[in-house]
Amino acid sequence: MNDGAAGPLVGVIGMALIVVAVKVGEKLNDNHKRKVRNKTPPICVWQYSADEWQHLVDTTDLADTARGSAIVRITPTDIWIDDNSSSLRKELIGYRKYVTACKFEGSTLSLRVRSTAKYVRSNVQVMYCKDYRLPVPIGHEEDASKVVKYFSKWVADNPVKVANVSPKGNGATLFGEQGF
Repeated sequence: MNDGAAGPLVGVIGMALIVVAVKVGEKLNDNHKRKVRNKTPPICVWQYSADEWQHLVDTTDLADTARGSAIVRITPTDIWIDDNSSSLRKELIGYRKYVTACKFEGSTLSLRVRSTAKYVRSNVQVMYCKDYRLPVPIGHEEDASKVVKYFSKWVADNPVKVANVSPKGNGATLFGEQGF
């Protein structure tokens, strides 16, 4: 019996099983993302052409690859970007994470998201800030205005949450001290 030939075969079969497991995991993750995304009705939806999407990928950090066109859905809690091969989620509101400013200027929708993390052992609280800037396609200006109206109201209705993730003296303002 030649045991030497079995070694490479076992390795190939093992690699094939790993590839299948990864693909199944990716499919389950995509299905979960779709269920979460479809559960929350969007504030607005628009589509980028393939050229617009490529430009967005090249000039922002929203996504790292462009595969054709993309659809953007902005919900009360997330930005969802679906291109031809994947679904990307950018959380806007979550645990210790909130939108603190929003504006539509020119053809760009800007959202500022602040969050905190508290490290128990050192009792240190770290604040993070992330700005999302989305070019608004022609004809979707009213959609962008709906987003600004929604988050402006949210900020006004939740000053304590906004203050908890903002530096001292830089609380619930839309365009003042923490403008873009």
